[in-house]
Amino acid sequence: MKNIALCVLCAGIICVMISCNDSKNVNQVVKPYEPIELSASQTQQVSADNSFAFDLFKTVNQSENGNDFFISPFSVSQALGMVYNGAAGATKTAMETALRRNGFSADEINAYYKKVADGLLSADPSTQLKIANSIWTRKDFPVLQSFYDVNTTYYGAKAQSLDFSQSSSKDIINNWCSQNTNGKIPSIIDQISNDMMMYLINAVYFKGIWTSQFKTSDTFSGSFDATTGSVPVKYMKQESAFNYFVNDSVQCAELPYGNGAFSMVVVLPASKYSVDQITDKLNSSTWKSWQGAMHPINLHVELPKFKLSYKTILNNTLTQMGMGIAFSDFADFSKIVSTRELYISRVLHNTFVEVDEEGTEAAAVTAVAMANGAANPETTVSFIVNRPFLFFIKEKSTGTILFAGKILKPVIK
Repeated sequence: MKNIALCVLCAGIICVMISCNDSKNVNQVVKPYEPIELSASQTQQVSADNSFAFDLFKTVNQSENGNDFFISPFSVSQALGMVYNGAAGATKTAMETALRRNGFSADEINAYYKKVADGLLSADPSTQLKIANSIWTRKDFPVLQSFYDVNTTYYGAKAQSLDFSQSSSKDIINNWCSQNTNGKIPSIIDQISNDMMMYLINAVYFKGIWTSQFKTSDTFSGSFDATTGSVPVKYMKQESAFNYFVNDSVQCAELPYGNGAFSMVVVLPASKYSVDQITDKLNSSTWKSWQGAMHPINLHVELPKFKLSYKTILNNTLTQMGMGIAFSDFADFSKIVSTRELYISRVLHNTFVEVDEEGTEAAAVTAVAMANGAANPETTVSFIVNRPFLFFIKEKSTGTILFAGKILKPVIK
């Protein structure tokens, strides 16, 4: 009987803020953007990473039945990447399939994750970015040293053994999460059950400023054509030069932060298409073509303020993406501990996002619970986001997608 559990947690925070004045641009010196240099293998994995992100996004969308949602592909892939280092046999292959990493070695996969994380940390000194990893184990649980070593080498994971029978252990882990997300995720664990053997935790914190700021004095009331009917919203607006792309199905606008290394891409479907129809078209190739076709243009932007909290269990989603065996009695995580079998019992994903005049604040937590046993033209184009849309927060050179969401009805709670 499989009765011992291990939980892998990944906490991701993006907090993007601007100064609270009405100045149009940031009055500070920003280091020019420099692309993250990748090897040939790592460049190939960019496409794989985006494939994972969009497949995850589309699969979650299919389960939401017309609801708004917000996920962090970066958080999920980081959490699963750490778990992957403990997988063997068919389970390892299944996780490679789900992560869209078939054909890459474990060393190549880990080196890619490390390169991207290191590159993100230095991409824009005008932003605050923190990426932290930790491994917490039950006292005397015999985790293989090789598992610790690979996650320390590639993820910089801090390892600590705790007496999980003591309530203070929960507090220690939650305090680590709070500290590494500047208090945005103050608590992850409610209680530690007797069968829980390990927690692997990833925390990401990002704080920056819009490159071209919205004026609070320009915010106005308007209506949004939600799927359930017209709803009142508050619109932010500005006119400036932004990267932009349009075809017969979508309009895309890129709103950068800081030196432009990080940005939000807003995807507005043409009126003849639903947001779900556009979501179905999303893949790495489509995304690459949209991004490649973007060009700077004078853009009049009207974007609604919104706030959303989201929670889901990703077991079915990841099973559909190919790693069903990891949730079964046939799971093989023998590279974590050789004396017990482990399997994934749950993958929990909680997120939060708020967009207003000051910027964007977003948070994500992913928990993988495992049980034992197993330039500007003169014309100005209007970009009026007054109907359901998609949005993505990404890094420029690698294309790493940190967060992705669908808004059918903007709500400010």
